[in-house]
Amino acid sequence: MNDLGDKRPQGLGDTRGHPLHTRMLEIELRQGPPGRLDIRASILDLRKQGFIPAGSDLQTSGVIHDMEIRASIDSASRVIEKFEPHQAVVAFEASAATAGESCRDIAGALRGLVGRTLDENFARALSEIFGGPRGCSHLLTTAQFIGSSIPHALAWEAELVGSGEGKRQVGERLFKRSLFLDGLEIEVGRTLDIAVQSNDIHTLPADQVVNPTDRFLRQHEVQLLTRIDLESMGFASLWGQERQRESGHLVADGWLDRTPELVALEGKPALRGLAAEVLALFGGSFPASPLRDALLFIAPGLIQCLAANAQRLLESATGSDSEAPLPSQVGGMPDSCYLWRSDGPGHGQGGLWD
Repeated sequence: MNDLGDKRPQGLGDTRGHPLHTRMLEIELRQGPPGRLDIRASILDLRKQGFIPAGSDLQTSGVIHDMEIRASIDSASRVIEKFEPHQAVVAFEASAATAGESCRDIAGALRGLVGRTLDENFARALSEIFGGPRGCSHLLTTAQFIGSSIPHALAWEAELVGSGEGKRQVGERLFKRSLFLDGLEIEVGRTLDIAVQSNDIHTLPADQVVNPTDRFLRQHEVQLLTRIDLESMGFASLWGQERQRESGHLVADGWLDRTPELVALEGKPALRGLAAEVLALFGGSFPASPLRDALLFIAPGLIQCLAANAQRLLESATGSDSEAPLPSQVGGMPDSCYLWRSDGPGHGQGGLWD
């Protein structure tokens, strides 16, 4: 292997590099009124250095995206009764540079998921109404992880607590998934490290709790560290481990080394094509495993880290028009979302980068 492989100790304590970006995604499942379960999913992007031009302004370090989806499902059928997006911070507000358009314009299309079922067909339905230029890539990512996390949580609930009404108090949290991705620049313009940590927690019904620690029923953790070759946009190396702990067994060890399986991704694309490679390697079973979800979290998070690359392009330009960065080098990929659709303000004549 390499310096990220079999010589690594447990944990990510020896991760090095200059911090570029952190992406956080949280998903909570709570008991709603009788017959209903409530979901809150939020995504936050925190850029830690630099700036890039965005429309008539500069997008600086700090919070870049702060978005949320609040949803409700029928607890028996899993039919979606509410799917409501909120966008506190977006990349582009309506302005002259965007021809009056905004990232918020398309968010309401997610309400079209009401009446659909949170099952193995959800991902296809989501893509049909909100994929690519029909939606926002960040809300899309959030919704995709609702589709994989909640069925996983419901399987745990059936196993650990049982099904049926009256087992939970209204407003009580059953399950929480937290996903973190950190990008660290290793060699300017050439390599960066992506660290991913996933933490799933399931809890005992509140009316059975005597001491606060009684709430703990199950935890599943995943830790990944990957090195990205920025020239090929592929994986130079991967390391990973995961463990599951149950109530009464909070021991410090129990980690399972997943590196021998992950090395199959070395040399494979870290952006386009990653999902197909992960599904081929770990299968397409429903619901997804926490490890598979953690791997699928890499590509959308890596895109956010690449803003640092955009800054490097700006730094290398001398000021002549011929050497100025192209929109495709600094902005979003064509048709990656509504604002970056091929005929939209992101790429059209007189748009964000003219």
